[in-house]
Amino acid sequence: MFDLESYCIVRDIFRDSEDGKAMLNVRPYIQRFALNTTLTLCYGIRMDEVYDDLLREILHVGSAISLLRSASENLQDYVPLLRYLPNNEKTARSKELRERRDAYLNLLLDKVREMIKKGTDKPCISAAILKDEETKLSGVEVSSICLSLVSGGFETIPGTLTSAIGSLSTPEGQVWQDRAYKDIMRYYSDAREAWLGCIHEEKVPYVNAIIKEAGRYYTVSAMSLPRKTVTEVNWNGTIIPPKTMILINAQACNHDIDHFGPDGGKFNPERWLSSINPPVEAEAKGLPHLSFGAGSRACSGQFIASRLLYAAIVRLICSYKIVASKERPPNTDYVDYNQFKTALVAIPRDYEVELIPRDSAMTRECLDTAELRTKEHYKE
Repeated sequence: MFDLESYCIVRDIFRDSEDGKAMLNVRPYIQRFALNTTLTLCYGIRMDEVYDDLLREILHVGSAISLLRSASENLQDYVPLLRYLPNNEKTARSKELRERRDAYLNLLLDKVREMIKKGTDKPCISAAILKDEETKLSGVEVSSICLSLVSGGFETIPGTLTSAIGSLSTPEGQVWQDRAYKDIMRYYSDAREAWLGCIHEEKVPYVNAIIKEAGRYYTVSAMSLPRKTVTEVNWNGTIIPPKTMILINAQACNHDIDHFGPDGGKFNPERWLSSINPPVEAEAKGLPHLSFGAGSRACSGQFIASRLLYAAIVRLICSYKIVASKERPPNTDYVDYNQFKTALVAIPRDYEVELIPRDSAMTRECLDTAELRTKEHYKE
């Protein structure tokens, strides 16, 4: 899965960038990368085209629901009387999106049922549950389980990776790119070996530092998700009663200068290194940042997310030097990069980059061998 989806990013960028001649918006490729991963895990189904109609529908509906679910977007979440006002546009919009979401969830589950009948189903969560006689869960219950998983990563991973690439494409970021590429080559003999290694391990310190800094600096879920206290909590002498809803400002925490130093408001992957030449990861002390949450309700997919980011960044940096467009450069401000400040998950502003091939022949060879390895994966 990691091999196939990260291969598809580079394959399509290789085709569409016309050997570095065409500027590209990388976000659509990364959206497919993340969504296909969750669809594969949940349904054993993937979509190969960046602009597949079903893929775009899932992404559009998911982003629209994210706007509605935001803690600051819906006053009627806190004033229930507002829900009963006539001509309530938010309620009507919610119902419309719910129907559209149910339609594609049912379609996906029906596909899995059909594949089970034919004996062509792939290892995935929904097939495992549907075939388990002991659980006997209904279709609605299976869809509910998969919905949580599909919704969890298809927005957060693109938000983080798209924004990280934006920072790496700046003049300062190109220095970090070069250092990351040099560090990749320190651990692997060439791009071929790096392409294979990155889907099995995360051992390049500079790449790990970029991933940690991307997660910290671009806090894609700024206010995190609302939580309710289970027991009484003493917060610096203030008592918070049980069953109290709490909102954590993860964005503010991730940029706290008392914790991260006076440059907490700057993107700097080298803050996670104890040495730059050669790069050595600093010893971990507690949570690196709060973007995955904390405690028993922390993101359950954080290790999958980390591997996805690692594989994509290693393969992209091995293949290209990424340079920001002068006409449509990325917005790298950790607040203003987000198009919709009230969204539950940040939606980065579009930008374009130039992808300058490091070694077109080597990239072509890596793509050809990856195609051979993955051509039978998840084919119906």
